Amino acid sequence: MDPSQLHCFAFNLGYAQMLMNDIEDARMAEQPGGLTNHPAWTLGHLIYSLDGAVQLLGEKSVFVPDEDWNERFGMGSTPSADRGAYPAKQALLDALVAGHEQLTPAVQAADEKRLAAAMPDKHFRRIMPTIGNGVAFLMGIHYATHLGELAAWRRAAGYPRVI
Repeated sequence: MDPSQLHCFAFNLGYAQMLMNDIEDARMAEQPGGLTNHPAWTLGHLIYSLDGAVQLLGEKSVFVPDEDWNERFGMGSTPSADRGAYPAKQALLDALVAGHEQLTPAVQAADEKRLAAAMPDKHFRRIMPTIGNGVAFLMGIHYATHLGELAAWRRAAGYPRVI
């Protein structure tokens, strides 16, 4: 994979950490101004997505904290304002870092044949035809989209911009 993709992926982690730095754990499930995707769900969803990318590359993730993760954070899941329904802020951030630590070398070691293979999910294959396309999407566009949601949440919740 192109080294610039890995650079942007590393930037995404740093930006996520900046966005989360001053948010109190108790506020992680607030939904100000009608925003549904709060920080606890967003971080969990990004971890879910990194898990998907790791699996596409043929590995089993070592960073997803529990078995019901997919139900709470996967596609089609609905964020809840119940703070108790989500892991602690630090646990989410630790899992996000661990996801990066597993996915980055997996991407670097991925062979061209695997990256060129057809995306296994038929619906996702329509927009991302190969595993390489799907992994790049999850590391870049998808990730950055949700970071934009975190930035918007910060503003709605009264936090200042970070960049």
